[in-house]
Amino acid sequence: MARASIGYGTTEVYPERKEFDSAVQVDKKDIFGIVTLGAPNLPPPEGLMDMTRGALRITNELFPAAFHLPNGLFYLTVGGLAVTGEEQVRTTPFERTSVTGFAFNSYEAVCGNGSATGDGVVPIESSHLDDAIQLTLDNCFHSINALDKWYGSDLFIDKWHSLMLDELDARM
Repeated sequence: MARASIGYGTTEVYPERKEFDSAVQVDKKDIFGIVTLGAPNLPPPEGLMDMTRGALRITNELFPAAFHLPNGLFYLTVGGLAVTGEEQVRTTPFERTSVTGFAFNSYEAVCGNGSATGDGVVPIESSHLDDAIQLTLDNCFHSINALDKWYGSDLFIDKWHSLMLDELDARM
């Protein structure tokens, strides 16, 4: 949604807005970059329901990949490699879904390939944008349910945070 917010906050998209409207627009001079942590950055393949109700598809059509890179913004996409999806056939509706079964269902909805590998919710192939700084973290999970192994845990935060700070320093 950050990519869409920056893109839609310009007069190029809404030329009828002659003046900056802070209720609707984002002032790009206050934004240096976009960091995504386990976010699905690509829409699902045609024919699959877009869980964002079209927001990802529209964002990728209007503002593909690192669209604002020429304007000086940096993009840092961070994805995790922790779980390979595995289809789970449950014998009853009350049987708990396994971690790999949940990943399979999620990956299938996000990218069309339930057997992909990712952070347990978002497959790595959907986490990264072309032309962005791409960081893949082994054994990093999407959810704070894995308190010591998610993007914001002590184990991983410095890995992506230091890259972000380096990019900010380069722009100051």
